[in-house]
Amino acid sequence: MSFWRYRNASNANWYPTVEIAFVDGDKNEVAGFGKLDEGKPPNGHTVYEIGSIAKTFTAAFLKDAIKSGRVSLETAVETLLPGVKIPARNGKRITLEDFSTQSSGLPYMPDNLAPADRAKPFADYDSAMLKSFLGAQELKRNPGAAPRLRM
Repeated sequence: MSFWRYRNASNANWYPTVEIAFVDGDKNEVAGFGKLDEGKPPNGHTVYEIGSIAKTFTAAFLKDAIKSGRVSLETAVETLLPGVKIPARNGKRITLEDFSTQSSGLPYMPDNLAPADRAKPFADYDSAMLKSFLGAQELKRNPGAAPRLRM
């Protein structure tokens, strides 16, 4: 079993803990394991940095949305974000498939990311900053052309 790590913002220590939510219809229960600062267990309100495991959840949500007919892999991202300018290149719009295969043509990190605290790079990055980045972005390759390689 792997643990998600909770980090206390005030002392930057890591605590190996896990929290599990059980949902059955309208009933739910949360169980926390491990110890946070002061020896307390996680309690259902604990905030975690989950990092790359978010990709697993995103894929599960995408599969559910496709299965229910709400979207398809060919759905253009701009149709899901009205009022947000999503870049395109040579008439090719970014689709959910492009995002899911990391072939959107967007760079690895937004060029307007300037964190106040490098240990929490996205803590002060808000939706206005994301919209500004997307609105000014010029893709260097067509969406869907090739997966982004992180070097």
